[in-house]
Amino acid sequence: MLTNKRSEFEAHLSIEKPHIIGLCEIYPKNSMDKSITSMLNVADYEKYIPDKVGDRGVVIYIHKSLTAFKVDILSESGFNESVWCEVKLEGTDKLLLGCIYRSPSSVSCNNKKLNDLICHARNLKYSHYLIMGDFNYPEIKWVDNEVSSGINTDPFKFYECMQNNFLFQHICTPTRFRTGQNANLLDLVFTNEENMIAKDSIQMDSPVGKSDHCMITFDFCCYLNNENTSGDRFSYFRGNYEIFNETLNGIDWDVLLNNKSINEMWKCFSSVMSDNIDRFIPKKKTDRKFISPPLWMDRATKSAIVKKRKSWKKYKYSRNNLSYVKYVKDRNECTNAVKNAKLSFEQKVALESKTNVKSFWNYVNSKLKTRSGIGTLEKPDGTLASSTADKVEVLNQFFTSVFTQTEDLKDYDTNSVSNNFLNDINICQEDVLKKLNKLKTDKSAGPDGLHPKVLYEVRHAICYPLFLIFNKSIKEGKVPDDWKNAIVSPIFKKGKKLKPGNYRPVSLTSVVCKICESIIRDNIMKFILTNNLFTSSQYGFRPGRSCVTQLLEVLDEWSELIDSGFPLDSIFLDFSKAFDTVPHQRLFLKLEKLGIKGCILNWIKSFLSGRKQCVRINNTTSTWSDVVSGVPQGSVLGPVLFLIFINDLPDVVEGIVKVFADDCKVYSKVSSDYERCKLQENLDRLCEWSDMWKLKFNAAKCKVLHINPDNDLQYRYTMLDESGNFIALSTVNEEKDLGVTFESNLKFEKHISDIYNKVQRVLSLIHHSFDYMDQNMFLTIYKSIVRPLLEFATCVS
Repeated sequence: MLTNKRSEFEAHLSIEKPHIIGLCEIYPKNSMDKSITSMLNVADYEKYIPDKVGDRGVVIYIHKSLTAFKVDILSESGFNESVWCEVKLEGTDKLLLGCIYRSPSSVSCNNKKLNDLICHARNLKYSHYLIMGDFNYPEIKWVDNEVSSGINTDPFKFYECMQNNFLFQHICTPTRFRTGQNANLLDLVFTNEENMIAKDSIQMDSPVGKSDHCMITFDFCCYLNNENTSGDRFSYFRGNYEIFNETLNGIDWDVLLNNKSINEMWKCFSSVMSDNIDRFIPKKKTDRKFISPPLWMDRATKSAIVKKRKSWKKYKYSRNNLSYVKYVKDRNECTNAVKNAKLSFEQKVALESKTNVKSFWNYVNSKLKTRSGIGTLEKPDGTLASSTADKVEVLNQFFTSVFTQTEDLKDYDTNSVSNNFLNDINICQEDVLKKLNKLKTDKSAGPDGLHPKVLYEVRHAICYPLFLIFNKSIKEGKVPDDWKNAIVSPIFKKGKKLKPGNYRPVSLTSVVCKICESIIRDNIMKFILTNNLFTSSQYGFRPGRSCVTQLLEVLDEWSELIDSGFPLDSIFLDFSKAFDTVPHQRLFLKLEKLGIKGCILNWIKSFLSGRKQCVRINNTTSTWSDVVSGVPQGSVLGPVLFLIFINDLPDVVEGIVKVFADDCKVYSKVSSDYERCKLQENLDRLCEWSDMWKLKFNAAKCKVLHINPDNDLQYRYTMLDESGNFIALSTVNEEKDLGVTFESNLKFEKHISDIYNKVQRVLSLIHHSFDYMDQNMFLTIYKSIVRPLLEFATCVS
């Protein structure tokens, strides 16, 4: 049974680091509940189980660095206790991998099905075969190639089947040890070539938990189609920051940065930081092909596991009672060490869940979620990209393909809508230090390699040189070239993982640049809010406004119309790649019209011009590409610039429009034909605005919701389809808006059902992730994780 041995099993994985794992008897004996398959998941491994669940169960884990998939054709043999996978090797070679469990009480007809299954597998003509499992045939003496039972018995037929299929059995020593019984060879490993497993690599390791079966490890000799992600990484949280600060405090920054251009100043500063990082931050070797030790595992626990393994080896060779007693003692100490370490860690995670939610979800995900990463992607020509090098290029090509290159907009009135202007910003050291004090040290470093943990620890020593660099950059309206580089991480949204369009690009940029952006962002927001320049229809990224604020106002207006007996229609609009397609030149026109000019406008122009990006997956990066449009997702200034760009969108509508960042909806009562035509006219005006400013709507995702309906009127998008007809917007009976599902009858049964199901899933995760849960732990987790889900927008629904 795997569930009650999971902790020690994961600990062994972190030590042995196997590519492939096969397990038998994963379910409890005589258990009727085999539905909780999430408990079988192991981080960084893909799990494969049979389609038809057997009595005891088998599972294969294959590390994500390998390309593999399940072979379903072999599941039709009628023998249920087996699972088969194909693993891609070098070139055109492929490995057929099978894991089998045969019960010792298996009847003859089932044994024949097993033999037929082996024959069927061999007929598939793979270059490499690896078949392993618990076959429970103690009558077969594999060392002597003899069968103690008669010729017509099932053990002999199985032995003959393996011989006829030219399969070599590699395990020669007993694999099952039980006190008072003879040791038996029950667990077998077969290959189609004798030299595929190096004999000296086969190890009989100590059982997991209190099992009486050895854990067998060996090296399978083949060339794997995997990718190395190992390397040295800085251990930022173990740096010698005391000497680091002393070194930086000894530098005369006025002399070092004097009479230099902004690029030279930044290069000088980053060079000093990089040199000192190399000196005072230690490195550690990492091999990301394999899972890290469990989060709860400490040195004492690891020592107990190693001690248990040594005791097992002594007992296996001596087979005397004294060594067995020693093994049992060390085994029990190991079990207690694992239990205590996990209990202590889980208590810490639970009690800190209110202030450290990230730690809670890291632990839950490490227990229950198998990360799939970026799977095979479809190229523009229809072929598939399976290697990481191909994937990053495919994603980078798609992300850059959505950029828009537009000509300047002529005859646009750039006269300011306000009598006040924002031309310049004066930054002081206190402003820089204040931002450095708020750095989140658990975030990643940008392309320049300056980690936020380093910047935070030496903040008092670097606030002055950064103050000089920021002021120089703003006064001259120039941004250092390194600040314009972004490493893009693809984040899966929804849909088919095969399609590159279903991934969102999130930019990882310089942390120092984000600090400067933050200061500029604060001043721009202060200027806009002081002069009341934002439209009242915008609720996103604004202080004092939220999703719930907008939803309450919308629901109040809808309820008033419905109470008066009026039907209404609401059109939910969706921008296509909104943040990536903002035309830079047209954005600059809108900034100028708001009164943002001078040095600040020049700085933003420099910030958005000449940008480059590459896509990174693990340690593999694509080629660098030019970024010709959009505001970087993941930057500090990007959301504000986007709000400014769409700030005049509600002005073109003669009706009610609500906007939250790039989510837009327009609605109106439709009790007459005139009102219905007016709503279509407003939609047409929004489409005209979209065409003018090159921020396209995605017609396929735009929806119409008839509330308290008495009509089936369709609304159209002004874009023509392939047949030359206007595109009709889809009509729906329910639509999710800002986290709340609205129905056409304005009831919230679907929303409440969705929230209930979501909470149930979270509670299930908590239940299956924590092995030790008392009342105080659960209450703390419930208040910080579960209750916010129940309470979100309750005033609306």
